[in-house]
Amino acid sequence: MRPRRVQLIRHLIQAKEPLSVRFLAEEIGCSEKTVRNDLRVVKGYLEDQGYLTLTMRSGVGVYLEGSEQEKERVMHALKVIGSDDEKERDRGVRKLRLTRLLLEEDQPLTLADLAKELYISKGSVHSDLDQIEPWFLEHDLSIVRKPNVGIRVDGAEKARRLALSQLIKENRVCNEAFPGNDEISLIKDEINHLERSFSLSYTEEGITNLAIQLSVAMHRIRRLQRVNLSEEEMDHLKSQPEYRYAEFLAKRLEKRYAVHLPVQEIGYLTIHLLSAKVRQSVEQPDRSDGEERVDAEAWELAHCMIRRLSSLLDQPLDKDQSLLAGLGLHLHAALNRNRYGIHLDNPLLAEIKQNYRFLFELIISLLPEWEEKGIHFNAEEVGFLTLHFQAALERSSQMTKRRKVLLICTSGIGTSQLLQAKLMRLFPELEVVDIIASYELNRVWDRSSADFVISTYPVNGMEGRPVIQVSPFLFKEDQERIQQFLEGNTGPSSVRKYVSLNELLSEERLFLQLENMERDQVLRLLADALVQAGFVDHAYVESVLKREHLSSTAIGGGVAIPHGALHHIHHPGIAVATLKEPIQWEGEPIHTIFLLALLPEERDRSQRIFRELVDLSADAARLDKLQTLQNPYMWIQQLQQNTTS
Repeated sequence: MRPRRVQLIRHLIQAKEPLSVRFLAEEIGCSEKTVRNDLRVVKGYLEDQGYLTLTMRSGVGVYLEGSEQEKERVMHALKVIGSDDEKERDRGVRKLRLTRLLLEEDQPLTLADLAKELYISKGSVHSDLDQIEPWFLEHDLSIVRKPNVGIRVDGAEKARRLALSQLIKENRVCNEAFPGNDEISLIKDEINHLERSFSLSYTEEGITNLAIQLSVAMHRIRRLQRVNLSEEEMDHLKSQPEYRYAEFLAKRLEKRYAVHLPVQEIGYLTIHLLSAKVRQSVEQPDRSDGEERVDAEAWELAHCMIRRLSSLLDQPLDKDQSLLAGLGLHLHAALNRNRYGIHLDNPLLAEIKQNYRFLFELIISLLPEWEEKGIHFNAEEVGFLTLHFQAALERSSQMTKRRKVLLICTSGIGTSQLLQAKLMRLFPELEVVDIIASYELNRVWDRSSADFVISTYPVNGMEGRPVIQVSPFLFKEDQERIQQFLEGNTGPSSVRKYVSLNELLSEERLFLQLENMERDQVLRLLADALVQAGFVDHAYVESVLKREHLSSTAIGGGVAIPHGALHHIHHPGIAVATLKEPIQWEGEPIHTIFLLALLPEERDRSQRIFRELVDLSADAARLDKLQTLQNPYMWIQQLQQNTTS
């Protein structure tokens, strides 16, 4: 069990009264959604133990039911788990020390050498080598084991340095013989001097990554290990403005370290300067800001991406000069990272996927178009791109600041205009997207981007549309009702949940309580249902599987939302599966799978569906109830009910 969940149980056992999810999140240092997800796991664990019952009651809190003796038994079990966790951490540290030893040592090491250094048996060394070998392969290195000779790492010096740098960046390695904080600070000072000398502006993260890469390089150079770059690579690097910066930096490092840096090492410095993240000027946020620092390939790709997403999102992104400038600067570095195999972690990736899922997935769907040009972006890079385009959308439509409303008024033009004017004055965060007659609601809703409806007339056949009925004169009680709705404190009692999601669900495409099926089997079953309905073609399932290899579509709460390439989709549709027992989905237990086939042309509905799925993943009580149902009709009814009672 994860240490965070052990902490949760301990807090609940020691509590004298029910605890709120917010309190637990603050105590443990994570989000409320994470706490809710962990509580579901903890509840299952305690049920399996047969001692305590975890209860979550709205308006009361979270608490444990059971005797003091049962609580003592659970606390004892947690001590055993804690001991096991500590042993696992020790094993993890040992594997990292082994990784470091192999990367730093240029001569073969015997099993006896490694066993003595790590204080373990030769058999344990063999086992650890098997477990760390995939990590080396991911970094274009391999572990070579030769009888009577020893064990060594085989691969280019550049790959070895990148792997060492990755260990340091992840804080996953002991400090022995590694560049310490003082040395990294020293190199940061040199990078800052370079910035001042050439009017450069690297991000703080970019400076840190540069300092780590260069400290590892100097460490290896002092051990007489040099990189080997081809003549073609060197010619290309020498043609870049960054080569001049690298020469300047190399001279200062030579003085600091009293070593000579040959021309190929200057080329290596150039690679990292080309790949470093730079800051965009606030005073002059247009293309001229990076004209000299961005190559033609990056500008061309930036224009291509902006045109493609402008078309799919139906937004004038091509008018946003700040987007073009920032994206050009970013792509200049990203393309060089892609070219030279430099990995850049995105610490915000989880939050980006959580908050901007629709845009993240839309960009991922476009990756095959760029891969045809030899450009390969991983999920971290897609996350960075998502932030650039999300910022442009915020500037373009202020989509997160304004709530869109359809207005139904039956008293004439004058009354409609008066009501609209009052709404705009009292609620500046609202945008009236249209004024319609009540009978037009169902037809207009889907093509509008409205969040809810304000009507002066009782509306029938709402089909779950959020409707607030008011007087044409918008009295104080009407204003209070609208304010409450906007704040999320209350809402019309007739509003159904997950409206947009329900619009694409069908009993024929619901597969409940599946057993003994692997992930790919479930995906093929769901894809076949969409094929039979005429929503996608037969190749869709392969694109779904390919998409899953890039980045997991698990979104928390035991929910996954796989989907495939857009060009295989004919019409929007959804197929759903629930599993009797969770299956592992890139390390996360999943029990509910929504296979999506959504069209970017229907941007507003697609965005609503992604938002609703994220909300559902945090709706633990509803998911628990849905897991028990075997009837598709009842499953859909339960999903759209206001409560789960």
